[in-house]
Amino acid sequence: MVQGIAAILAFVTMCAELMSSSAPPGCAGGDAPVHSSSGLVTLHSRASEVRIAFRVGNGRRKSVVLARGDITIRSENQAVTAITSFDRADDLPLQLALVVDASGSMQEIFPEERLAAEKFLKQLVRPPVDDAFVVVFATGALVTHSAALEDIRPDGQTALYDTLYDVARTLEGTRRPEPARRAIILLSDGEDNWSRRNLEEAIAAAQQADAVIYGITAHSRRYEFRGDRVLQELAAATGGRAFLLKRFDQLDKVLAVIEAELRSYYVVGFHPPSVACGFHDVKISVRGKSKVRARGGYYVEKP
Repeated sequence: MVQGIAAILAFVTMCAELMSSSAPPGCAGGDAPVHSSSGLVTLHSRASEVRIAFRVGNGRRKSVVLARGDITIRSENQAVTAITSFDRADDLPLQLALVVDASGSMQEIFPEERLAAEKFLKQLVRPPVDDAFVVVFATGALVTHSAALEDIRPDGQTALYDTLYDVARTLEGTRRPEPARRAIILLSDGEDNWSRRNLEEAIAAAQQADAVIYGITAHSRRYEFRGDRVLQELAAATGGRAFLLKRFDQLDKVLAVIEAELRSYYVVGFHPPSVACGFHDVKISVRGKSKVRARGGYYVEKP
């Protein structure tokens, strides 16, 4: 147990260093695409491959059993015929960022939010199998651990997009040598009034890191806020979900859903129809009426 805690603290320290020095992605550089360390796309030869994780549900069961022939992929308005791999990934290690909104707008419900954060870490993270770090943010972001949440006092403006961007780049920079599932658990009302970056940049960083975003907020269901739509857009673009709760104490079912989705999913690989620098949309569909959730595309980077 002591070794597990030490490993988490070491990972937190490394993430704090990366958060303070994360560099923006881009397409500047030479003409030839090269291998991307993000793992989203390998473009060092004609046998380049994009790999995308996805979940499938039909509204009645948690998951649907698929075969390779059940999948259809389109990218850049073209049918993708060169599917190179298809696997079901079960119980892989997690690389988890728990992002906690401590801005002034969260003052009233922060005690519940803090307890929710502690519950997530206790239930989802299996040290030393999984890696996790906690980021608390308002106008700026602080990488910390769950025990330090006791001392946080919500205050200030909200730099949500800047924080998500930096967290995504940190996850990409702390990639494990073995396959792992990367996820961002966001406890926030989804509002932003302080970031230099925008929503699209935050989404792009998460997609490049192959990090799925689960957004969770809590407020009266009689009202709909702008931040609700932000959380839904973050989740839809990365293959995650947004949970709009009445209170954070309704967390048990949410935890069960997130854990099931992070521990079991499909991964499909294919040759991309385009290796031009930048973002390329991808849509995965399956036979029948089942719904697919996956990130919306892949990136090609240059050195």
